[in-house]
Amino acid sequence: MHNPATGTWGSWGTRSAVSVTPAETWLGQPMAPATAKDLIRRYLAAFGPAGIMDVQAWSGLTRLGEIVSDMRAELRHHRDPDGRELVDVADAELPDPDTPAPVRLLPAFDNALLGHADRTRIISHEDRKRVMPGQAQVRPTFLVNGHVHGSWSLKGETLHLTPFRPLTATDQAALEQETERLLPFVGGKNVSYSSPIATRPPS
Repeated sequence: MHNPATGTWGSWGTRSAVSVTPAETWLGQPMAPATAKDLIRRYLAAFGPAGIMDVQAWSGLTRLGEIVSDMRAELRHHRDPDGRELVDVADAELPDPDTPAPVRLLPAFDNALLGHADRTRIISHEDRKRVMPGQAQVRPTFLVNGHVHGSWSLKGETLHLTPFRPLTATDQAALEQETERLLPFVGGKNVSYSSPIATRPPS
């Protein structure tokens, strides 16, 4: 696990420069043993349906195909729009495809952005360069219709929103409502915007 020595995010550029500490040393007690199957189940419970490459990208482990194949009978199986197999825990409840995705503000390094090999399901390649500019930075973002639409930051008591493209009036109202909910939690009092804030007609 990362210890306080790596608390200054962005001050290191490679994994080899990251200081880590065994969890047992930090906690002062032994950890319950866990297998690769346990890790896969926990990952899928949070991020499924997903493919083997997604699990590997998130965990850093490799050659999980044989293990997932051995778990085949206990998993639920799906296909993505490109025909690739996705797996999930058997008792997972999937929302109706027409369920609207509410506006959400995500913190820095949120696993929703990092938990899959194919991150275009939530962030475009163009926006990824803005959110992940290098030096191990992953900036806070906000989602509109389930996709990254901009970033945010907190400077003093002001929460600053940077949309990457114009918002519809409906989406802007939803973003402002969600931002008002976040302000007390982060100790903010004001909200500001960067361009482009001009609204566009609903699609």
